[in-house]
Amino acid sequence: MNDTRQNTEFFDFLKEDYEVQPSDKHPAVTEIETHLPAISKYSLLAKNLAVADMQECSRALDLTSDIRSLHKTIEELRKKAIEPARRIVQMINDCAKGLQEILSLAETELKVKIAFYQKKEEERISAAEEAVKALSEQLGVEIAIPSDAKGVKSSKASSYYKETISFEITDESLIPDEYWMVNEELLQKHVELGKKDIPGIKIVKDKKFMIRRK
Repeated sequence: MNDTRQNTEFFDFLKEDYEVQPSDKHPAVTEIETHLPAISKYSLLAKNLAVADMQECSRALDLTSDIRSLHKTIEELRKKAIEPARRIVQMINDCAKGLQEILSLAETELKVKIAFYQKKEEERISAAEEAVKALSEQLGVEIAIPSDAKGVKSSKASSYYKETISFEITDESLIPDEYWMVNEELLQKHVELGKKDIPGIKIVKDKKFMIRRK
């Protein structure tokens, strides 16, 4: 099978996979698809190039540079095509965000008022519970207190105070070792600055293959 036939078959394969129906095709898609023959060519060259000697390695490097250039060209076409739509999306997002901020302020104001009322209500209920408890001890009779006395409910929502836990370090020297975490970011900086020996840590270096286009 010759390269021309391979190129044609691969081009047809790309068109079948990526081409949209003509009736739905945007002009920008048509413009981007003009690069399909070049993509087909580069794909076949990449597949068939053995890179077994210096000349082929040099050719492979040139090919990667050409591929990156075409990739950049397609990306620029994509950005140019979507820019009008991006501006429309941004306007819609800004409008929605502005209205949602007004709603958030209104919701926050209501939450503060509800929380203030509920706090006062819980304080009142707690005081009543203490009074009932004192009276129960005085009379020697157990008086039941409703367990669901606290909390506010409506037909659509309910509110209550939920206990949350946070931590404040008072003495680092007393914290058990299993609760400490290694700062990997700091270790990376130390290694980059040339620090070779860090107690309790083995530094493992690896090489990552990179290609820089001129």
